[in-house]
Amino acid sequence: MLMRFTMPTVAGLRRFINEVAYTGRYVYGRRHWRRVRAGGEPVPPHRPVGQFVELEDHHEGYITHEEYQENLKILATNRKGPRHSHLGPGSALLQGICRCERHGKIMSVHYTPRARRKHWRLQCLGDHLRGGEQCVSVPGPGIEGAVVEAVLGHLDASVVDEVRRLWKRERRDWKRAHAGVADELRQQAEVVDSLRRKIIGDDGTRPNLRAMLDDEYEKAARKLESIRKGAAKQEEAPDPFTDARWDELVRLCTDRVAIWHVPTTTDQD
Repeated sequence: MLMRFTMPTVAGLRRFINEVAYTGRYVYGRRHWRRVRAGGEPVPPHRPVGQFVELEDHHEGYITHEEYQENLKILATNRKGPRHSHLGPGSALLQGICRCERHGKIMSVHYTPRARRKHWRLQCLGDHLRGGEQCVSVPGPGIEGAVVEAVLGHLDASVVDEVRRLWKRERRDWKRAHAGVADELRQQAEVVDSLRRKIIGDDGTRPNLRAMLDDEYEKAARKLESIRKGAAKQEEAPDPFTDARWDELVRLCTDRVAIWHVPTTTDQD
């Protein structure tokens, strides 16, 4: 067997990260299993239906199953959308979102490192990679300045007021839902407490009744624990906004152009 080492590729690394075998799990017949579970037609007659094997802890894994799931989540988060490309580390504000109207492609960003000040251009390669001509190249700062001016011109106090209204509605809906869970938890706790008192007060002369009480108590206790777990998941997360902070936000957003051009404001902000 001849083994040949090559430079890694993005496609190869993605295939490795998506491979469940690195978690110690052995899977065979995955495509058939997915097709049948999705309601598809069985395999051809010359292949027996059910050719699917999945074994946990088949071998020592390189990573845990939790790490594998986390990798899949990261890949899904970083997946390039149909109308955007990855932003990259550059300082250009419109990188990844400018498209050429003629070719429908995302325009690449080219920086000029030796310029006296930061400068870049947005460029559509057109048919250059296929031996043709490049399409167009435009200065980036000028385009970005026009876009920033247009966006800031459409931001007014009504936008902040609308966001604040949505925030109040979400807070109100959460409190209403949480209040319902709290009432259910209180009622179930009363049921468990009532059954506990009956069991303590039982004199033991009716064993069948005692068995029924014990069974009802176990069911009620399990239901109470389930409600408590559900209520714990709905605990309120710390909210950085208050009415006073909303008022401060409205005041700070009065002069949006000055906030944008101040040196301490970054693209990420």
